[in-house]
Formats: sequence, C-alpha cells, structure tokens
Amino acid sequence: MNKWVYLLALFLFSPLVSAGLSEDEKYAIAQYQTFFDGKITGFGATLVPGLYAFQVNNDKNISVMAKDGSTILWNPKLVSSLEFDAKGNPVNQITFDREKMSALRNEIFFKIKKEDLITVKLGEGKEKMYLYSAVDCPACYKQEKALAERAADFNATVYILPYSLDSNNWNIVKKVMCSKNRAQAWKKYWETRVIPENNGQCQWSKSYMRQSVSFLAQTMGIGAGTPTAILANGKIINPSFSNPVPQLGEQYPINNGIFGEDTIKTSYFD
Repeated sequence: MNKWVYLLALFLFSPLVSAGLSEDEKYAIAQYQTFFDGKITGFGATLVPGLYAFQVNNDKNISVMAKDGSTILWNPKLVSSLEFDAKGNPVNQITFDREKMSALRNEIFFKIKKEDLITVKLGEGKEKMYLYSAVDCPACYKQEKALAERAADFNATVYILPYSLDSNNWNIVKKVMCSKNRAQAWKKYWETRVIPENNGQCQWSKSYMRQSVSFLAQTMGIGAGTPTAILANGKIINPSFSNPVPQLGEQYPINNGIFGEDTIKTSYFD
C-alpha cells in the first residue's frame, strides 16, 4: 500500500494512534481508509483475531473487515471479498455466495476466542457448543433455571456469547464480562439478579462491543432470538426448559466439528 496513504490514514485517526495501537491495528485502519471515505469514530478488535469493527462518522451501524481489507462484512448477510492488483489496489469486488458464506462461518466458529467468552463446563465437558444468551431475556432465565436444576445430567462445554436485548442493559453484560470469574458472575446473576461489583472496564466495555456481538452472532447464522445454541455439527437450535443443553450424543462429530481444525478450509482473517 502507498506509504502516504498509510500516513494519511493514521493522521485522520490520530486519537487512537496515541492510545497505543498495535501494528496490526494501525494496518487495518490504513486499509479501511484506503477503501472508504469518512472519519473513523469507532474501531476495535472483535472476538475473532484479525477481524475488526469500524464505525464511521458516528453512524449507529458498524462494518467489520479483515485486517488486510480482503473480506468486508457490510451487514450480517452481505459479505464481500476484494481482489487486489500487484500494487495492492482493489480491482474487483465479489459478493459471497452460499458456499463461501458457509466456509466463512466455519472459520469464525473455529477462530472465535473462547477465552473471551463465558465457559461453563458440565460433567466432563465432552460436547462443545456455543450459546447466544441475553441478560434481559425471559426465555434465557427459564433455560438457566432449568440448567441449574439439571446440571448433573449433561456432559458438555458451553461457550456463552452474552448479549442484551435492550441497549440500556448492556451495562449488566459489561459487569459480568469484566469480572475475574465470568462463569461464576454469570451463574450468580441468574440466581440472584445481582449485578457484579466492578468498574466495568475491559474489552467488553468498548463502545462498539454490543453491536459487534450482534453482528458476529448474525454472521454465525444466529437469528435475533435468544437463547440460541450452535452445536458441534453446525446445527442451530433453541434450547428449551425441557432441554436446556441440547446434545448430539452418538451423532457428535469425532473431529469436534466446527470446533475442530479439519472443518476450516479458508483463511480470511489471518
């Protein structure tokens, strides 16, 4: 990329440069400014390494882009891939078809940073799954109550992606996720509805984070409903009071499915 374009991009986004951005983050910003007009007013890493969220001109919506600009998520259902010439300039834009979108989802499933989620281990934790759950969702409360009563019946590792249906309740998510023990804070919140006491300052307190979680969840194929589980075979299912932790049993993939490296055929975010 042109050196002067890179420097101009950093100048336009100087407030964040002084905040101690990494070289990868600076590069992502420069790439974004190469392709799009407007002032970046919000920026940060997502839960997928190499995938960044951008807010421009204080717009309510965000876009998500791979570090090098090659893959851009305009909205959860529209993903584009850019082809570059020898000089690094974009020359062609391709909208993802169903097959490309499926491959993208598999890469996200595998690469999402599990350590940045809430991890709940039941039994020996054999079956891995994601759970998209909201702190202000009545159905989620029923599911958590049923889980607490029947925890001994399950053998699973549940990676919880937390959300709030009402933006005013995002502070609850921040407090839970900024706790030293997220799993314990999450469990206690559902048992007592007591919000953890901490300063609420961590990755989850970033201004773009709630949108980023929603964006990521929809890109993963999760609809607006909560709670929603994604099983190791990629199946999306809504847990219920009678079945709070859906399990595949004998159908559980030997290679761990979406949690195993064998299913990854792409490298959009490297």
